[in-house]
Amino acid sequence: MRSTPTLASVLALLLSAGLSAQAELGWKLNLANGGFDRPEGPVSLQLSSGREIPTEFYSGLASGSRATLWSGGRQLEIELQVDLEEGSLEVHWIHPAMGADSKQRLELRLSPMTLESAATGEAKDTDAGGRDLRVGDRRVLRYVYGFDPERREQTYKSFHHVYDFAGDEFLTKGPGGTFSHHRGLFLGFNQMQQGERKMDFWHCHEGLRIEHQRFVAGVEGGLTSSSAALISWIDGEGEQIVEELRQVRAWKVSDSRRILDFEIRLSAMAGELELAGDAQHAGFQFRAREAPEGEPELKVTYLRPEAGEEQGNDVWLGCDWVAGLFEQDGRNYAVVHMDASSNPRPNRYSTREYGRFGSTFDAKLAADPLVLRYRILIIDVDAEGPLQVDRLIRDYRAYTEVLRPELVPG
Repeated sequence: MRSTPTLASVLALLLSAGLSAQAELGWKLNLANGGFDRPEGPVSLQLSSGREIPTEFYSGLASGSRATLWSGGRQLEIELQVDLEEGSLEVHWIHPAMGADSKQRLELRLSPMTLESAATGEAKDTDAGGRDLRVGDRRVLRYVYGFDPERREQTYKSFHHVYDFAGDEFLTKGPGGTFSHHRGLFLGFNQMQQGERKMDFWHCHEGLRIEHQRFVAGVEGGLTSSSAALISWIDGEGEQIVEELRQVRAWKVSDSRRILDFEIRLSAMAGELELAGDAQHAGFQFRAREAPEGEPELKVTYLRPEAGEEQGNDVWLGCDWVAGLFEQDGRNYAVVHMDASSNPRPNRYSTREYGRFGSTFDAKLAADPLVLRYRILIIDVDAEGPLQVDRLIRDYRAYTEVLRPELVPG
C-alpha cells in the first residue's frame, strides 16, 4: 500500500533541492470531504520545530511570519499561532463549503518575515472578576473565576459567560436570579459518589466549590482565539476531589456564526469515583440570560434530531445535539449544543423552556483523564434566516468528521 508522505519528508525534499533555512517553504495539501455537503467551518494544521520545521527556520517565526493559503485560485484568510514553549506552529483557517465526496488541492507558503498573519495577543483580566477572550476586536467569552469565602454564593463556581455578536451584552446568566447555581456555560454533577460518600458539585452545597487555580495557555487572534485553565473541584474540608483542565477555542466563522470548541479533561485526585446525576442537574450545560424584571419571561424553543426520544420532564435520549432558539435585546439567536461522538454514551439531554439546556452521562472517573468535547455554535438567526434541521445535521457531521489536511510533495 502506498504511504502518505510526512511533512518531515516533504521538508527534506525541499531543503535537499537547495532551499536555505531562511527561504520560503511551500506545501501542497489535499482535502477530501465525506459523503455529505459540508458547510464552511474551521480547519487546523500543526507543524513542529525540529521535527517538521527546521529549527533555524522556526527561530525566524518567533517574531511573526507571513503565510498564504490558496485553494482553486482563491486566497483564503489564515492565521498562525506560535507556541514558543512547545515549539509548535498552528495554521488555522475557515474553509469554504465543500460538496459531498469532493476533493481539493491547496497550496500553503510560509516565510519568516514581517508579522502579518500571526496571532500574538493574550487575554487580560477585567475589573468585573473575570477574563475576556476576544476574537479580533470583539469579546466572545468571559471566564468568571476567583473564589472568595466572603462572597461564597457569588464565587463558588468557575464558568464562562457568552457574549452577543457585538461583544457588548451577555447571552448567558450569572449568579443570582432563578436558580443561582445556573451560570453561563458550566459543568457539574449532583450525584457524584465515592463509596458511601455522595457529593453534589452541581448546587455546590455544604462548602463544595469549583475553583480556578491558574491559566496554562491562551492566545488571541483575529480569526480564532484560545484559553486554558486548571480548575479544582474541592470538598467542604478543602480536599481536591477532581482536577479539571478546561480548554476553549473560539472561531469567527462569519459575521453571523461563531463556534466555541471546548475540551475538558477530568481526573480523580482522591480515589476513583462515579460521575452521575439526573438530566436536569448534571453535565455540560448552557443557561440563557433571564429577562429583566418587569419584562416577559424568556421562552426558548428547541430543534432536535429526528431520532430524539422524549422521556418526559423535558428529557431526551438519542440526541447528539440540541438547538435552543430565543430572543434577547431585540434579536433572535440560536445556540446549538453539540455533544461529541467520542464522549460517553448513552447521553441524556435536558431542555427547559426557561433556557437551561445541555447533556449529561454516567461514568467512572479515575486518575487517568476523562476527555470530554463539546461544540457550542452561536447563530444570528435574523442575519441567516430560519434554521433548518438538515443544516444542523450537517453542522454536527462537520464537527465530528474533521477535515484533516494531507500533505503531499510540492
